[in-house]
Amino acid sequence: MDQYDYGDQDDYEDYDYQDEEFSNYQGSNLKILMVAEKNSIAEAVAYAIGNKVRAKKGRQAFYYFSGMFKGQQANFTVTATNGHLFSRDFPKEYENWNSCDPIDLFQAKTIKKPANKAAIGLLRKCSSGIDYLILWLDNDREGENICFEVDEVCNSQGRAKKLRAKFSSITQTDLKYAYNQLNTGPNILESESVDARQIIDLKVGVAFSRFQTLHFQKKYSMDQMVTFGPCQTPTLGFCVERHEEIVNFVPKAFYTIKLSIVNNVGYKQEVEWLGQQIWKEQEAKQVVQQLQKFKQGDVISQQIEQKSKPRPEGINTVSLLKFASSYLGLGPQQAMHVAERLYLNGYISYPRTETTAYPHEFPTPKIINNLQKYKDPLISEHSKYLKTNGHSNPKQGVDVGDHPPITPTENVPQNNLYGEEKTMYEYVVKMFLAAHSKDCKYENHTLKFAVSDHQFKFQSKYILDPGFTKVATWLAITENKSDLTKFVTNNKVQLGFVEYQQGQTSPPDHLTETELITLMDKFKIGTDASMATHINNICERQYVKVEGQSRKLKPTDLGLSLVRGYKRIDPDLVAPQLRSSIESQVDQIAKGKLKCQQVIQDVIQIFTKKYIHFRERINDFQLVQYHQQGINRQIKQSDEEIILSRCGDCNRYLVQSNNSAVCKQCIKTYPLLPDCKFKAYGAYRCPFDKFELIFCTSNKSPFNTTLLCPKCFSSSPLVTSDQCTCNICPNVDCEKSKEFRTVGQCKSCKIGELILEPFISKGQQICLSCNECWCLYQLVPAVVQVDITKIACTECKLKTFNLITKTKDKEEVKYNNVCLMCHEELNKKLLYAPYLGEKKFMIQQKKQEQPIKQDDVNKETFSKGRKKFSKNPRKNDRHDDDQFTQKKNDNSDWATLLLSQSVTNNKQKPQNKQQQEDPQQQQQQQQQINEPGLVLLESKKKRNN
Repeated sequence: MDQYDYGDQDDYEDYDYQDEEFSNYQGSNLKILMVAEKNSIAEAVAYAIGNKVRAKKGRQAFYYFSGMFKGQQANFTVTATNGHLFSRDFPKEYENWNSCDPIDLFQAKTIKKPANKAAIGLLRKCSSGIDYLILWLDNDREGENICFEVDEVCNSQGRAKKLRAKFSSITQTDLKYAYNQLNTGPNILESESVDARQIIDLKVGVAFSRFQTLHFQKKYSMDQMVTFGPCQTPTLGFCVERHEEIVNFVPKAFYTIKLSIVNNVGYKQEVEWLGQQIWKEQEAKQVVQQLQKFKQGDVISQQIEQKSKPRPEGINTVSLLKFASSYLGLGPQQAMHVAERLYLNGYISYPRTETTAYPHEFPTPKIINNLQKYKDPLISEHSKYLKTNGHSNPKQGVDVGDHPPITPTENVPQNNLYGEEKTMYEYVVKMFLAAHSKDCKYENHTLKFAVSDHQFKFQSKYILDPGFTKVATWLAITENKSDLTKFVTNNKVQLGFVEYQQGQTSPPDHLTETELITLMDKFKIGTDASMATHINNICERQYVKVEGQSRKLKPTDLGLSLVRGYKRIDPDLVAPQLRSSIESQVDQIAKGKLKCQQVIQDVIQIFTKKYIHFRERINDFQLVQYHQQGINRQIKQSDEEIILSRCGDCNRYLVQSNNSAVCKQCIKTYPLLPDCKFKAYGAYRCPFDKFELIFCTSNKSPFNTTLLCPKCFSSSPLVTSDQCTCNICPNVDCEKSKEFRTVGQCKSCKIGELILEPFISKGQQICLSCNECWCLYQLVPAVVQVDITKIACTECKLKTFNLITKTKDKEEVKYNNVCLMCHEELNKKLLYAPYLGEKKFMIQQKKQEQPIKQDDVNKETFSKGRKKFSKNPRKNDRHDDDQFTQKKNDNSDWATLLLSQSVTNNKQKPQNKQQQEDPQQQQQQQQQINEPGLVLLESKKKRNN
């Protein structure tokens, strides 16, 4: 038996309703007190049963009337509890956190303290001398538990007889039916199951929360509470587990075969390949080459099957919460508030239920008839159709024994619902009508054929009877009418195009609230009444954040640290199986198969052992170190963080840290090119991982640029190179890859390819750079528009351009199919800048001609998107770079600065190294100076003079 602690009696309000009407009511007749759970339900009960009902205004509902009960004259009083009257807690000696060891809480007694003193005070006043106590609490386990709280307050002498009213909606019909079917009091077993869950959650949650909070506050000087909950923690664990899958996911390229067939009028239809997934590009090419040898395929089978999509079963709380999250963008707790408002207004049945099976005596015809009056034409027309043609029996669902499914009531709202309430009500109505409609029937036409050893399939669908999908339109089947016979001639099909397409495996997304509710329901984490509270708790305590319209739940640093710490010490604390086992035992209490005290004792014994183990290994819990210091180890934060592009996983901004891009949300670091300046490249995203591209500009001359995806740069699924930039990416589906920007083979190194550097905005200069030796060609005039054509120059074999340039007078000049290297006018304006330093191919050439010391080789190279810099750069690099980056007044300044730096660097080499330079290299440097379009060094000397 629970111990109740009422506290100071003076705190309770003294209600005085001794007016003239109430005095007449206090006669010698039977005295009956009826108690509901909410004020609005108390009002509905009073007016459904009584005549000439009198009401008293106040915080607590109070209605009274006279009538007949069991053949006797009776005086009725109706009031409400507005939730639980008491809350479970520890005695006063355990209230101070520092006065007891948290482990003592596992064996401490629990008491019930007043949670609503106003309701308790009124019930005491109304229950004096009553003969009958009729309990109108909600028809679930929590309602049964509140029944016994009401009995504790109102029936202390035990003289009043307890009766229980069971109802699922607050329509007059349901309330009158429940009043005429009163049974013998509440269910003690269901109430005890609630008590068991309350005691277990209180002891386990408070003990763990107190210990870890005190430990972390002392160790890290933090003031935040770090809570633990037997339901809260597994709920958070689901979110973190999905996040870990995303972080640890490694994308992998795969290939699929695309093939089309042609009908008798030339219409092409793509078909489905039935082969296995291909992971190697060479295998995909071989399959395509094999298929290209055939012009026809052999038909294997043609089938026509009649199929049906079954109508839905009744909706329960989980279904309602999923809909609210996916379509209304409402969190579970908000959704329940909306559903409860509809329930309290009498428009839907009780929204907390696990049952999906309709009872046999359900008043379906009456509800369908009334729904014809609803203003939405789809609902009213379908209701008329069902009334005229008859409704079907609903699909057999699951009967848990609580409330029936969530359904509309016979009360149909008229122009008084808006926004979320209107959308949720119409969802309930449409699902109710769909459950009583016919199944959706359709024909499935299937054509299978083979080309060599490869099989393909094509299907089309014809809707025969839409059935329930007329009203539940979001569940409709997509119709694909295509006459397959037109594709078949003499048991053959004519082949169209055949190709292979590259794709990439992608990680799962963060859990949505809908998915989380599904997991909680599967593992029995919480009840239909408490799931919303658990999800709301991990959000309010900042363990997860809700993002986007799809309401994805992304763990915060604190949430990640918590779950990782629990898993490191004891994975059972996070795993859902332990909580699922507790819920199963609690269910057995409600069914009378297990004793309440035995379940509590067994579970507390398990958690006591886990608490001792947790306390012994608390130093392994890196919560605050991971949250506050671990991130700082990865990010050397400056006073002002440089914001780069957006992360493809969390859509938060990456920040620059040295030569890396860091995502604080995902706690991941992505290396970038060294010694470069970085900035976001608009909002263009990598098609593979959705990371925004970054524009990199070298700090060393010739200051050329490149695009890269932060994630692909370190782990690209398309290339074997360690570091992939856009100018070596072969993705044919991306306009930023080399496939769209390649001009041709580099004339300097004859190894790499010249790539058109990406534009930041209009009015920039054209730059072509080699993705191997990183030399640079730059067209001085400002360019308004540039397009690479597919036409190659007949002389140099490089691709030509369509250009629109601007003169100094801001006049536009158009060029069509022009080659920058060979066009006489443009070639004079084309500046060439070799990469200042030994290039990879030059080093290889020197090694072949004569031995050279390794120290004599400048190690600055840029090879296949990978750039390595010398640890000992030239002393005057900074001076040269500053000189080079100053504002260029004219074209000769740009060119001569390039040449000046090149010649100066050569002069600074040691004398013995100058003597070792072979004549061929000197000749090559001289040739670079005499290149067309370059202004000679003498121009610079004249200007200086």
